[in-house]
Amino acid sequence: MNILIIGCGKMGLSHCSLFNSHPNIDKVYIEDSSKTLLSQISRHTNLHSFAGCLEDFICSNEIHGVVVATPTQYHYEFAKLAILSNKICFIEKPITSSFTNSSDLYNLACSSNMPLLCGYVNRFNPIINLAKKLLSKGSIGKAVHYHNRMTGCVVKSGNSNSTSNSNASVNSAMIEYGSHAINLALFFFGDPLNMTISAKRSIFSKNSDDYGEIILHHTNSIIGSNTVNWCDLTQRKAFNSIEIWGNKGFMKITKQTLQLYSDSENCVDGSYKKGWNSWTTPEIVKGSDYYLRGEDYSLQAQSFVKLMQRSGEWKSAFVDAVITDEILHFYQNNNMTASYEDFFRR
Repeated sequence: MNILIIGCGKMGLSHCSLFNSHPNIDKVYIEDSSKTLLSQISRHTNLHSFAGCLEDFICSNEIHGVVVATPTQYHYEFAKLAILSNKICFIEKPITSSFTNSSDLYNLACSSNMPLLCGYVNRFNPIINLAKKLLSKGSIGKAVHYHNRMTGCVVKSGNSNSTSNSNASVNSAMIEYGSHAINLALFFFGDPLNMTISAKRSIFSKNSDDYGEIILHHTNSIIGSNTVNWCDLTQRKAFNSIEIWGNKGFMKITKQTLQLYSDSENCVDGSYKKGWNSWTTPEIVKGSDYYLRGEDYSLQAQSFVKLMQRSGEWKSAFVDAVITDEILHFYQNNNMTASYEDFFRR
């Protein structure tokens, strides 16, 4: 099978490396607006560029899957082209910059029977998946509430030129960072019944919020605070953690560690004990076929290859990605204390 990666920025190049190492991928083709960059990549790697019309190339029998890793405003154009060309598509998060376009892609994919995957890599993280399994086993009893936090050091001062994100002055911490945190909450706790915007605050930026908070009420009576701050000077790079309280315990999860306090006596398979438990990634993952940025990225690439082979379920996870876009769209277009209840899955 051959794959086309559109966009050769940081994430695009990561995908190039991951898919190029996969035993079931024969050729990785690349496309980018910078022809100079494409020339250099083709010259120094075994990745393939192509000549001619992109639309014709995607429609050809040479391509079996498409990865869209361009800036978000171009996602819809390329993903729709892939779906209409009957090609399975991987879209980096968020799906698009418009909730209407995101839901349109989902409906188009369903009508065309073309699976879609969105780049919410936390869903493939071994620690996060272990935490979800322990929750389902009742390790902390009935979950009651959670605090989901995403922080990083993107904006360091009031000088907009100091940010590492070219869209920082246009978007916001919640729009740029919040998608991972919101999607993680949906992964753990399912559909939201309603949401409330509880905070929008500028710290250094003049035209956007640097700190935001969304309260989600889920269908299983769990309430959670989802906060994002990209002015955290203590962080070298983006950091996501989630703390969950239940009526029989507590759980704290990062991408590398899991701490569990359980007051439950009901564990029959020995996966946890009463009192404190802890796990780290090396304890539960014994090597990786190809390691780049973390095991979760390799597992995500493997999942997309399975979709290209027409195995694996995709609709539920992609609907969560659509709802993530819906939540972020509402946040971006409403003021504090605004509430929302009409979610896409309904």
